[in-house]
Amino acid sequence: MLWTSKPFFVWKIFLLILPIWSYSQSGDRLYRQSLDSLLLANQLTRGSDDSVYFQLAGSLIDQSFSLSNKSKFQESNTNLDWAEKICHSYAPQDHPLFPKLYYARTYAFSKENNMLRTDSAGTAALELLRHASFSDNEHVASIYYLLAYANDLLQNSSKAMACIQNALDIAERKYGTHSELYFRYYNGLCNIYKNSGETEKALTGYKQLLVLMDSTLGKRNKNYINCLSNLSNLYLGLDSLDQVEVLRLEAMELSEQTFGQYSEDYMISLFNLGTYYKNVRQM
Repeated sequence: MLWTSKPFFVWKIFLLILPIWSYSQSGDRLYRQSLDSLLLANQLTRGSDDSVYFQLAGSLIDQSFSLSNKSKFQESNTNLDWAEKICHSYAPQDHPLFPKLYYARTYAFSKENNMLRTDSAGTAALELLRHASFSDNEHVASIYYLLAYANDLLQNSSKAMACIQNALDIAERKYGTHSELYFRYYNGLCNIYKNSGETEKALTGYKQLLVLMDSTLGKRNKNYINCLSNLSNLYLGLDSLDQVEVLRLEAMELSEQTFGQYSEDYMISLFNLGTYYKNVRQM
């Protein structure tokens, strides 16, 4: 009766702060015990709105992305294990939490630089999602994108190409060919061309993409800057050193203007330019 007598908003607040509080107390063990108790209480009463549990699962998934970005992969996977348990306990198969959950799992492996497990997780995720109506889901597109990235590094260009095309198709249907997501995936397509030796396709693609982004979004955005860097890498392989310098200087200037001098993007662009001067101009 204690559980069912509490107002709905108390449940909501408790569910949202539980992951943070548990980790701050005694780590993974208490975190699991707290969630076990919470889920058991709900199974006994079933008097509360299950949407609260969907919010909890969503919060766990969101935190897993942050944890993966901080290289806290064990904690991230613990979050995802519990989010998956909640989803399978309360959510129907076509609930939109499932694509986000499986994308988060694939994302964690990609951040860990484990391309084989990224490929396995992403492929399994798409199979699990195949029977539901997620054909235009952006998280499904993101899974395809990570699969393309992983298989590009694994030198499986045929699978990489098929996956990036699927990601592009979803982005086009959902957001159009002038969307940031579409530009990001098209940049990935050009990277696959470059890495598989299709230099002319890569060169043409990068140039077309820069023109299109400049005319729609402008130059001060992450996709444009990434495209400049990727094109500079292509020119570096072609020994077109003057082009490399011009592109990396522009990427550095735009990174500073867009993100600031203390941003990670600016530091990366500065490092790329410094590496060019150190390793190439001294030759």
